[in-house]
Amino acid sequence: MPPPSPFLDAIPDPIASQPRDEVGDRSALRPDRPWYATGVLLDADDFEAEQLYHRARLAEALSAVAGCGTLAGLEVTIQPAKPATGGTPAQEEEIQVQPGQALDRFGRLIEVPRSACLRSGRWLAGLTPKEHLRSVSLGGKTLDVVVADVFIRFLALPRGYTPALAAGPFDATDAVQPSRIRDSYKLELVAREASLDLTRSLPADPWASLRGESDSNRRWQALQRLLLAGQLSASQQWDEEQLRPRPEHTGGVEPTSLFLARLQVPALQTSGNSLTRAEGAVQVRNDLREFVISSAALAAWAGVPAPSTP
Repeated sequence: MPPPSPFLDAIPDPIASQPRDEVGDRSALRPDRPWYATGVLLDADDFEAEQLYHRARLAEALSAVAGCGTLAGLEVTIQPAKPATGGTPAQEEEIQVQPGQALDRFGRLIEVPRSACLRSGRWLAGLTPKEHLRSVSLGGKTLDVVVADVFIRFLALPRGYTPALAAGPFDATDAVQPSRIRDSYKLELVAREASLDLTRSLPADPWASLRGESDSNRRWQALQRLLLAGQLSASQQWDEEQLRPRPEHTGGVEPTSLFLARLQVPALQTSGNSLTRAEGAVQVRNDLREFVISSAALAAWAGVPAPSTP
């Protein structure tokens, strides 16, 4: 029996599912640390519990200390279409995400090791003009565009399938199980409906109340209130049994997704009531995302001299 495709069978991450224990507490927020003793029999649950403990504690620490956002890279760019030349076939326009790293809302590391692309032509053809085409002013001209947001989210993919005893009410002798799990990612291009207020579908600044306070004493008091209230903690992001969506997740976007960029794609309506690419450059806004800034970067921004500076 061939193993299932790793691209279709994503394994749920217990850090994001937040299971509850017998008293209704979210056990994934505070997983128990396994304790071993000589002579105790171990099974797969013990090793999974140990992995969950270390992964969850590290993710919780990163989330509390650094927040979420882009660590480095992940710039969204446009690769223009190229006509066929000689033996080289034509290349359609692509939306590319450059290599980089980010932390999601749970503190999990998302890494893109090499450039990834999204094909804009097929995506645009699947949209309807009435719902997605809007007029905007760019450079003194009015253009019809489709506004879309690029998201990335953590995805665990099973790999290295190996023969294993079938679990459950089965008697198969050719069952397989993954022997490795790769921390991967998924890119999504989400079209924004023309009726959506674009300013209310962007990541909100959790520190907005501090940035607007000019007096340093009052700003410090406001910061203390925010920290004591715990509103920025990952444990406060849950609403009953599901992760609370943020403004950028409007329209049914997966709440674990991380916003990367906003695009304005020039488009026009065809005779078949569909959309096609129009002339004009795609506007890309990479600056609307959240960033996780390292202490070294903050020191350089503040003008602290490097250790090697005489």
